[in-house]
Amino acid sequence: MSHDNLTFMATSFKSQIWTEESLKPNQTKREMSMEKRMLSYLSLSQAYSLVIEILLPIASGTTVFFVGPDIWEGQLVKTLQLIKPTVFFATSRTWKLMYDKIKHQFDQLTFFEKMLITNFKSTTEQLVNKVKSTIENQNTVQNFSIRSKLNAFGQKKLKKQLGLHKCSAFFILDGPLSTEVQEFYFDIGVSIRNMLNSPFMSGPHLAEDIESGDNIELPGCATSFQSNLTNDNFELLGTGRHVCMGILHDLATFDNSDLFQIDLHVSAAKDEADNFVLTRSASDMSQLSNGYFVHTEAVEELIKSLVPVFSNCMLIGPNRPYFSVLMTLQTVTDRVTKKSTKKLTLSAHDWFKRSGILANTTADLTPSNTLWYEMVDNALMLVNRQLGSKAAFIVQWTLLETDFSVLNGEIEPTTKTLNRELIMKNYEKEIESMYPDSPLPTLAPIRFPRNILGFK
Repeated sequence: MSHDNLTFMATSFKSQIWTEESLKPNQTKREMSMEKRMLSYLSLSQAYSLVIEILLPIASGTTVFFVGPDIWEGQLVKTLQLIKPTVFFATSRTWKLMYDKIKHQFDQLTFFEKMLITNFKSTTEQLVNKVKSTIENQNTVQNFSIRSKLNAFGQKKLKKQLGLHKCSAFFILDGPLSTEVQEFYFDIGVSIRNMLNSPFMSGPHLAEDIESGDNIELPGCATSFQSNLTNDNFELLGTGRHVCMGILHDLATFDNSDLFQIDLHVSAAKDEADNFVLTRSASDMSQLSNGYFVHTEAVEELIKSLVPVFSNCMLIGPNRPYFSVLMTLQTVTDRVTKKSTKKLTLSAHDWFKRSGILANTTADLTPSNTLWYEMVDNALMLVNRQLGSKAAFIVQWTLLETDFSVLNGEIEPTTKTLNRELIMKNYEKEIESMYPDSPLPTLAPIRFPRNILGFK
């Protein structure tokens, strides 16, 4: 990255976070700068982290706090309460972790307390719908404002408990959250802005606009659209002064005619009004040898929701004739070696017991345990129905003896995401066993007595 790459992106990004309009009445810029507190928990291996955590604070006069490795031990909320950030950068894993903790606390409430909260939310929705129906040509911003005011009491209390009551800007840069999690944060007045970037850029290229929900370009950035992919999707290309100058040393990778047209690895589609809407990130997608795309993480999360005892699921498919999946169960981690064992966790053991399956370790779940295999088969059949096309169906699956671990490098210590390349290497034998040389319609069963697609 050149000096211009860094300074340009810091200035451009700054204009999206702090503007002249955000100054309070009778407040000078210096006084405002003294109040800026930014808490960041981003992957330090990414180029944009350097800009956000070092250059952006320099350009805007902001105090930066970094979350330590004890975040996963319950220290995140305590840190937020202590710092009271005005700007919060976090990974999707961090936002999801906070959501899970709040949901767990909600599950522990009494029936009466749950009823009050549910009834309050339902009443709020009814009032919003009533206002919308009586006011014509109301834009999204006004409707959001009405809903925010109606929820003000509950929002203020919960945001203060999370340490986010002073925060006015929330960002996520490593991928969108699920609809359920996004709606939850919106209900408590936390509007998280998704930002899109590329490894070949010194910072974000597109930022979600809170008021309209549109994806807007940062100042100085430009976006173009490549030819059609599939299903009316277009590939996005980006250019600007934030494109890393290091690409000049790798001309073989880039076409000279489009030297600064960088693939953003995201697809877009046209809505009813002919506007382009971001649909999915290519980095989160798997493509079969037949060219069919599937959103990887969405499929994996769906499998885990149908079979909650799974700890991790990893979809296998790039350059393969069909999809398969590696699965791991929730197992106990050895306190000394920090390695995953074959022993099931207490919650996993209870789940199997309620399901009528006797299992204490992963070794107990052999192909002879027909009830377990039928349960997984049925879950994958439901997933295949969601995928729609037979070209994208999951055909085979394999259950690993131990869970993926941070110690082995199979799970990223910062983002808690799967290190897919390393897992592919470590379990190459298991993966190849799911892809025999025979054509798809005559596949022989490998790990279970029948094929998920129903081929005989």
